[in-house]
Formats: sequence, structure tokens, C-alpha cells
Amino acid sequence: MPFTFAHPAAVLPLARRLWLPGLVAGSLAPDVAYYLPVPGGELTHEPLGLVTLDLLLGLVLVVAGYAVPGPVLALGPAGLRDRVPRPAVRVRWPAAVVAIVVGAATHLLWDAFTHTAGFMVRHWPLLGVPVTGPHRLYNVVGYVSSVLGLVLLGVVSVRWYRRTPRADRAWPVLPRALRTLVLAGLGVGLVAGALLGLTDPVSRVSGYDWVRCLLLGAVRGFALAAAVYVLAWTVGSRTRTVGSRAGSPGAQPGAARPWRQ
Repeated sequence: MPFTFAHPAAVLPLARRLWLPGLVAGSLAPDVAYYLPVPGGELTHEPLGLVTLDLLLGLVLVVAGYAVPGPVLALGPAGLRDRVPRPAVRVRWPAAVVAIVVGAATHLLWDAFTHTAGFMVRHWPLLGVPVTGPHRLYNVVGYVSSVLGLVLLGVVSVRWYRRTPRADRAWPVLPRALRTLVLAGLGVGLVAGALLGLTDPVSRVSGYDWVRCLLLGAVRGFALAAAVYVLAWTVGSRTRTVGSRAGSPGAQPGAARPWRQ
């Protein structure tokens, strides 16, 4: 199957017509069940899931996405912070719903050619032709398309970075020591998750399953560490906001002080 984080590449041609955050969230939503214990997770790769569980998971990802920029950019370089604009406060939810469903549809379409039980794999015998060892053509299509998707996302990201002028976006910044500690914690979560993933007996079935369990475990471990960091960031930011209100008579209501200028 294609790598989860290559799927947003499929929505790039639609970015000018539909809301990009919703498209990206939708393109990722069907695979959330691989990383989290989602009830009824098998529904995410069915047509009915487009307007039910995929839509719900996509909405959750959109909401979560609004909590992520601050903590993420606080760990990044100044050049990135100065290029990322503040997210819009208001979301047009009808447009978001359409974008999420369309994004999820691109995911299912891609998977139709690359999943063992994919529609095109089941109805187009050519995709089942053996290529090497246990790998069939649809497996190879999944591997190659994943690499191409990640490369495309990388190229688009670099072009955006070069073309976007720098400006003072007033994003908070973590002190260097704290930033190093957080990055180390994220690294530990990633490695620990990967090692834990390899304890799954499935990882010993084949080389593909070994890599799959490694990646799934790594993403789960990293996501858990990142969730802890974002939660700590949110609590810390609100605490500093309250302190700013109480200790600064001239401060504007609701204005949180940055961790460091």
C-alpha cells in the first residue's frame, strides 16, 4: 500500500479549487485507523466511509491542525517561522466538508490500484502479475508511487519556501535548551515506537512486513511524543496567558506572551 504521508500529493492539483487543509486532512483520514485504535476502522477504506468515518476523522485532523502550528514552528528555524502565516480564525465548514470528502476519495482511488483488496487490483489481472519474490505489480506500483509522491511534496515545499517572502509573523520560540530537550524526546518516541513495532510477530513474515511494522511503530511513537509536547505547550501557553493578564495591567486581554522573542 502507499505510504500514508505520500497521499497529500494526490490533492495538489485540486488546491486552487478546494480548501487545501481539508484536502490534506481527507487524504490522510482513511489511514488513521492504522495508527490509532479507531472503532470500525475497516470502514475507512470503503465508499461509505467517505461520508461517515473518513469525514469525521478528517474533521478531527482539521481541528487538531489548528493546535499544531505554534508548537511545531517553535521548534523550527526562523526562516520557516517567518514564512508561515497565522491560520484563519474562522473555518467555512461546508467547504471544509467537501474538501475532506474529496481528499479521502483521492486516497481510496490511489489505494484501488495498490491494495491487495483494491478494486482495480481485483478487477485488473495485470496488477497481480508477480514481479520479484512475493511482490506483485500492484505492490511495486505502491512503492514507486509513494516515493514519487514524497518527492513531489518535497519539491513543492522547497518551491513554496523560496517564493514566500519573510515577514515577522510573531510566532513564539522555545529557548534553545528546551527546544533541544523536546527534539530529543520526539526522537526517543520515534525510535522506541519503531522498536516496539518490530516486536509484532507479523514483522517476521517478510521484508515488506518488517518495514511496514517499523514505519507504523515509528509513526505511533512519534505521534504519542508529539501529542504530549503539544499538550504541554497548550497548558504552558494558557498558564502564561493568565500570568500576563494578572501581572501586566497594560496588556491586552487574551494576549499571550511568547516563550522568547
